[in-house]
Amino acid sequence: MAEPHDNPPASASSEATEIVTPLGREEILKRLELAARRGRLPGYVPGRNGELFGAEELGHPFDYRLSVHAASVHAAGVDGGTRLTWSMRMLPRMPAIFGAVLALSVWPGVWLTDSMLRAYFSGYDYRTWMWYLPVTVLPIPWMWRGFVRRSRESAARLRAELLDAVRMELHGEKAG
Repeated sequence: MAEPHDNPPASASSEATEIVTPLGREEILKRLELAARRGRLPGYVPGRNGELFGAEELGHPFDYRLSVHAASVHAAGVDGGTRLTWSMRMLPRMPAIFGAVLALSVWPGVWLTDSMLRAYFSGYDYRTWMWYLPVTVLPIPWMWRGFVRRSRESAARLRAELLDAVRMELHGEKAG
């Protein structure tokens, strides 16, 4: 029996690697811009660096960027539409901020904890750093791994939803 908080099964499009549509690049961009303005393509951003379009803010707590590239499809010398392929990558800004906050907050935490314990317990005469550092630093790799895993799963789920929406907007077919 599935629990209410279990993830629903991934859609079939999450396994597809391409979308083929009978439309050309200009028509694709026109339709997707319109859909984005109407709120049907969250995170949509115009293309850059050779991509057709992209989407950002996929994933939590670390964001991913989805890049979609287009290639013309030719069947027997006749223009057969456009093949869309995509790739995803984690944006480096949030992991860098998390890492800096973790690194810069450990030692001030030692001072704060030590001063608090000495203020409230007059008999406290221990080296706080000897127990504080293992308690705070040792869980970081497991916490980091959890952040990355959760972000990857969230980005994959949002990617599947976004690409389903793109496929529907463009009347495309799953390929690959």
